[in-house]
Amino acid sequence: MRARHLPARFVLSMVQTVSTASAERRVRLQRRPDEVNSVPLSSLVDTTKREFAMKIAVMSVLSLALAVAACGGGSVIPLETTPRTPAAVGSLEVQKGPNQNTVGTLQVEHLAPPQQIRGDLSVYVAWVRPVGANEWQNVGQLVIGEQREGSLEVRVPLEQFELSVSAESDGSATNPSEFVVLRGQVDARSSS
Repeated sequence: MRARHLPARFVLSMVQTVSTASAERRVRLQRRPDEVNSVPLSSLVDTTKREFAMKIAVMSVLSLALAVAACGGGSVIPLETTPRTPAAVGSLEVQKGPNQNTVGTLQVEHLAPPQQIRGDLSVYVAWVRPVGANEWQNVGQLVIGEQREGSLEVRVPLEQFELSVSAESDGSATNPSEFVVLRGQVDARSSS
């Protein structure tokens, strides 16, 4: 049986819910003295109990998510950055997919727009090749949003391969440019 991952957005929304409840409580406590007197003490105690219960619930969900991830939802391979984008963070989560393909989700954060590397560059492209081979294969464009984050799902018919991300002037490039920003070596043989 394959473990399921909780979407990061779901976990983030749970954390934001707790933060919102805490902020609302602080606003209530910052009322003028005559307004505080009009709020029954029992309602403040009930609010504190609810916040505590919500924090316990969020911690339980996060613990469960970590346990599920640890029980085998694939492997996460961190990608190496290059001096062109030292703040970038990238990883590839891989698992075996149907038909013996390796299915991966490429995730990047803090990746500057390609135009900041050089003005004529407009897109990031992900590339793969068998370990030790010379020929790269374009596996898709990696769109970076305003928050300098992006993701791309890739399917590769190999268990071992090299992955590279480069800034390109055209998303349909047939060879990677010299502007490589992330790279890594993938071995999906032990992924479930």
